[in-house]
This record gives sequence, structure tokens and C-alpha cells, in this order.
Amino acid sequence: MIKGVNKYVIEVVETENRYYDKALLFVRPEYAEAVERETLEKEARRVLQSMDAVSAIKRHKQRAWWLIYLMSVVVVGSLLAIIIVNLLTLV
Repeated sequence: MIKGVNKYVIEVVETENRYYDKALLFVRPEYAEAVERETLEKEARRVLQSMDAVSAIKRHKQRAWWLIYLMSVVVVGSLLAIIIVNLLTLV
């Protein structure tokens, strides 16, 4: 079934996004003729550039960075505790 044969479609081939090669954006009928083509294309590129990694990939990266941060805090805290204990035993 084909719907909306009179739709205005913008095809973005160079998405400048590492996850998506090509995008099709359907323009609302009230803006298809009212807005200049350059403005629509610029907005399409802005929308595609703002798209980020898939949420599962983002969560995985965030979890990995959180673990690295947590481990570094533990190591720094342990080193400070060792230094303080050594300084107190010298006195």
C-alpha cells in the first residue's frame, strides 16, 4: 500500500554520521512549499548531526567510563591512605 504520493522527501546521502549512510526525511505538507529548499536541507543536516549513537552503545560506553573512574578513585584513595599512614609512623 502506498500512502502520501504527494509527499515532499529530502534524501540526505552524506549524513556525516558514523552510524547512518543515508536518510530520508518527509517534510510536512504545510512546510513543503512555504520554506525555501536550502532551509529544509540545512535543517535536515542539523537534525542528522544531532543524532547520536544507539542507546545501547551509549550505555556501554558510559558504564565503561564509570568503572574506569571508580577504579581510579579507589587507587588514588588507597595511595593517599598509605602516604598518610607512613607519614604518621615517622613522627
